[in-house]
Amino acid sequence: MVNVRMRAVGLTLGSAALWGTSFPVIKVVLSEANPAVFLFYRFLIATSVLLALFFWLKLDRTIFLNWNLVLLGFIFSLSFIFQYVGQTGTTAGEAAVLLNTTPIVVPLMSYFAIKERLGARRYSAAGIGMVGVVFMSGVLSPSSGGSTDIGVFEMLLSALATSAYIILTKRVVSRIEPLEFYAPVFLYGTLFMFIYALAFGSGFASVWRDSSSAGAIVYLSIACSILPFFLWYRGLQHLSATASAVVTLFEPIVAIVLSVIFINELFSTVQIIGTALIFAAIVKR
Repeated sequence: MVNVRMRAVGLTLGSAALWGTSFPVIKVVLSEANPAVFLFYRFLIATSVLLALFFWLKLDRTIFLNWNLVLLGFIFSLSFIFQYVGQTGTTAGEAAVLLNTTPIVVPLMSYFAIKERLGARRYSAAGIGMVGVVFMSGVLSPSSGGSTDIGVFEMLLSALATSAYIILTKRVVSRIEPLEFYAPVFLYGTLFMFIYALAFGSGFASVWRDSSSAGAIVYLSIACSILPFFLWYRGLQHLSATASAVVTLFEPIVAIVLSVIFINELFSTVQIIGTALIFAAIVKR
């Protein structure tokens, strides 16, 4: 049982690391590309790959009629729409931190939505992690910030949608295999993203004329969409929703380190303390 749990933690940490790499990439590309269009293309490619695998393996097509997966696809799309729009008003590191406020929301939502029993240990781990999040967010070190109020608000809405997604996924995770789950969720999520792109997007062809933005779309589609979601889903099968959320606090650590190295974002002493607190939360999970 311990080995199974440790493997689940390892899978979840792997997904968090891959997601963490997405923030600096998105930040750089959004300086030129329309958020709605870039988001749509990212998940259009990922969805196409998943559907190809789904039909190649001849899985049960009736899963697409599961209304729980339609709802999850909608919530999935909202979490990313708010993230992409919000990241235009925050730094990459701040965006990752704000999105990962989920550990303070998930325990409460878990209790009311799926009656998940929560002990003092997990609550304290979430609390320590959130203190680390505050330290890393720039609130205590304004000179390292760069967020607008609306950007922060949009990232917190993304965190709320992500929390709901984690809770609802936990309700179906034991009954559906990963590909049977993600093919319809990605499909419906991408359809909602397409509607959003039609309403607010522009320059649908221009993103493909620039090799860096085209490469970023492909990278995010595979390395930051398909692969980490499978790792996270497998991990969630042996972790509680709360424990999974605490472990994924590793995501902003990766995002901030890469943002400091590659796009010259500031990383203060206060944020280093926050990093240490987040590691403490992961260990205490």
